[in-house]
Amino acid sequence: MAYGAEIDRLQGLYEEVQSDEEIVGGDSKPEEDILEESEHDSKSEQSDSDQNDDSYDDVSLSKRLENYVGKSGSSTASVAPRISNGAVAITTKYLYQAAFQVGTTLLCGGTVLNTRWILSAAHCFDGANLANVVVRVGTSGLLIGGTTYTIATVTVHNLYDINTRIYDVALVKTTTAIIYGTTILPVVLGATSAINGAVGVVTGWGQTTTNPTPPSLNVMNTTVITNSECITALVNSPTTTVTTTHMCAKSLVSGACTGDDGGPLILSNMEIGILSFPQCTPGTPDVYTKIAPVYTWILTNIPEA
Repeated sequence: MAYGAEIDRLQGLYEEVQSDEEIVGGDSKPEEDILEESEHDSKSEQSDSDQNDDSYDDVSLSKRLENYVGKSGSSTASVAPRISNGAVAITTKYLYQAAFQVGTTLLCGGTVLNTRWILSAAHCFDGANLANVVVRVGTSGLLIGGTTYTIATVTVHNLYDINTRIYDVALVKTTTAIIYGTTILPVVLGATSAINGAVGVVTGWGQTTTNPTPPSLNVMNTTVITNSECITALVNSPTTTVTTTHMCAKSLVSGACTGDDGGPLILSNMEIGILSFPQCTPGTPDVYTKIAPVYTWILTNIPEA
């Protein structure tokens, strides 16, 4: 199935799920309210299956979406000092999440686009030996569970710059087809830019305030800010560049960090940004490569799976 047709079908299911009165997460709430409520949630971890059901219909897919899609990216995850003061993600959410690893070392995050392609950041693969890199999908555990795939090729945007990280986007092709199932589904890409003040969700296994290698996928809510506000806030961070190809978002209580690179910024159930410059500091904006300017490039460079 062509990617365009597939995301149209999935987006319809997202909208169907959002209209369900029993949708997980309910109406969008401020991050502090979500975190306060989640203090009462169970912190027990669920095990992930190494097998994926490769047969499903739209009805069962819709039911699975009910388990992990929340309006405006709201989260009901348990609180823990994650993603630099984020929260531990529940197992049945974020089924598009991918992790690139070299041996037992986390390289970067990413998202499943279709059965052969993963979206990530170009800087994640600077100098990388692809023969040593695998991508793991279908699990919320770090380096455990799910299914791993070897890498065939990495396509980096032709305008990518290693220093400024403009057009910091990479398309990673797996050597064999990814099998969708109850723990793996593709992300939907957003073709338009987010408005200032919108609240999105970031996920990853990056460094936390207490653990350089957290065992579980972590999540945080973050608020989109203007680029001018972002540049002012990062005036003392000379290694971080903010251009028109970037967007920024910040949380007063959390922050993306090393290892979360390449992971998604999700808003209204669509990926609108790829993490390029994590700051590891609550209250300091993280910088993302915007999906909107590279949307057509992405679709052009991922043929039918």
